[in-house]
Amino acid sequence: MTEGKKLDPLIYEHETEEEAASYDKWFREKVQASLDDPGEGIPHDEVMRQTDEVIEAAAARRGDKPVTNAYDPLISEFDSAEAEAGYEKWLIARVERSIADPRPSIPHAEVAAGAEAIIARAEMRLKKLA
Repeated sequence: MTEGKKLDPLIYEHETEEEAASYDKWFREKVQASLDDPGEGIPHDEVMRQTDEVIEAAAARRGDKPVTNAYDPLISEFDSAEAEAGYEKWLIARVERSIADPRPSIPHAEVAAGAEAIIARAEMRLKKLA
């Protein structure tokens, strides 16, 4: 484990700021390398075909039943095309409202600090109940 300032596991996927920064650097380098690659892109349908093959091979190794439709839980969190369309419509409306909102944006650090404070208060309430 990397030493350094510990991060709250309820908020961050990395244990320390150093791990988060290292991952962020690695990820940005991978994205930049992909953007700089002069080769042809892979069509979306081909990527999905390859992804389906990987999922089906993993399912076969585990003895699971094969993937039969796009709404398999290994692929989609939705039970049906209607559920997915409804969520997409709701999400688009939320994003459009957010973009149109004239209020100033709130910095991520401020939102994270507020969330940490809410979590800390909830934990204190739970301790009092125990």
